[in-house]
Order: sequence, then structure tokens, then C-alpha cells
Amino acid sequence: MDSADLKNLQTSMAAQITKIHQHATQLSTVGRGVEELSKRQEDFQASVTSQVNHLSGQLHQVLLRLDTAPPATPPAENPAAAPTGPVAPISLRLAPPEKFSGNSGDCRTFLVQCDLHFKLNPAAFESDQAKVAFIVSHLTGRAAAWATAEWSRDSNICHEGYSAGFQPSRATSSPMPGGVEFSINNQTVTHGVLIDSGADESLMDWSLARQNQVKTIPLTHPVTASALDGRRLFRVTHCTEPIQNHI
Repeated sequence: MDSADLKNLQTSMAAQITKIHQHATQLSTVGRGVEELSKRQEDFQASVTSQVNHLSGQLHQVLLRLDTAPPATPPAENPAAAPTGPVAPISLRLAPPEKFSGNSGDCRTFLVQCDLHFKLNPAAFESDQAKVAFIVSHLTGRAAAWATAEWSRDSNICHEGYSAGFQPSRATSSPMPGGVEFSINNQTVTHGVLIDSGADESLMDWSLARQNQVKTIPLTHPVTASALDGRRLFRVTHCTEPIQNHI
């Protein structure tokens, strides 16, 4: 073996030795890491064991206290009810009623809507005057003009009129005791009539007009009479000459 081959062999062996040392160092590092991990695992297991033992001891003490505690006193069969104060009425927010212009077909719907406000919010409408004011504030057109005039002259209907004049459940008309006298051709005729319930015009029965020979005139434009709920009742095709009533 010449010197060149020997030198190459030495270089190769030196490189192998260096690699061996590196592997040994890495193995040593891994070994220390495994030892540290093993130690941490042992410490963790010891900590868990200690906590479990501590909790077990506390649970045992709780069970002992439950065993030695006196039995709970049963509740009374008829405990006295706690006094309760008056329940305050609940104010319900409702949509305002639609404006009423005086059209008889919308009258009952309007009054029912107002009555809902009065019954569900009684604190705000303790007097008839408050109820009438609420109704007046929701009128428009000819109905508002009439109500404004009544309110301006401090009419009795503005103070006590709701109970007698605006209740939606009241009868639409009622017989007037004693009858009414009216004159035709200077002759006085007594006849039972109905109190006006808010109709746009004064109406007379056709047979009554014929019986008393009241002159009638055909209307250029017939008028349809409707109930407060909007139902069609009949068509008015004639009107009378002016009649003077004496009540």
C-alpha cells in the first residue's frame, strides 16, 4: 500500500469516527430528553394521585356529615299565604281608531274601537268628559264640525253624554212616549215616532204619508238608507213637502 492510499484510508476513518461521535452525542441528548419526559410524567402522575386522594378525603367528610345531620323539618301542610297587594291594571297600547267623518256606515266600528280604548285603559278615561274628548279628537268633516260646536258651547253631552249618547251597544232608536204632533194643512195629527239615532235625514213611513195625505215629491237622485253596521236597508225615492213638528 503506497502512501497515497494510506492517507485516503486515514481520512475516511477520521470521517467515520467524527460521525460516530456525532451520533453518540445525539443519542445522549435523546436519552436525557427521555429521562426528563419520564420524570415529568412521574411528577404528573404523583400530582394527580395527590389530588384524587384529597378529593376522596373531602367527599368522605361530606358523606359523614350527611349521615350525622338531623332530618329536615317537613313543610307545613297549609302554610299561610303571603299577603299580596292589589294588582295594578295593565295599560295596553292600542292603535288609534280611524277618523270618523259622520258616515253612518262607519259609526258602529268607530264607537267599538273607542270603547276598546276606554275598557282596556280605564285609568286614562275615568270620566265621561275624558271619553267624549277622546271621541271628539278623532272626528273629522261634518262630525268634527258638529262636535266642535257642541264643545264650544259647553254642551251637557261633553260632560255626561258618553253614557247616554255614545255607547256602541245602545239601541239605534227607541220609542218616544206620548207621541209627536205635526200639522198638515193646518190640522194637528198625533203619531208615535222614533228618536233620531244619527240618521242624515228625517224619515217618514210611506203608509203614514198616504194615510195623512202628505204630498210627496220624487227625488232626482234616490238615496240608499243604511244601518250603522253598513247593511243596506232600503232606497228612499220621494220626499215630502215641509212639515212642522210640535214635540
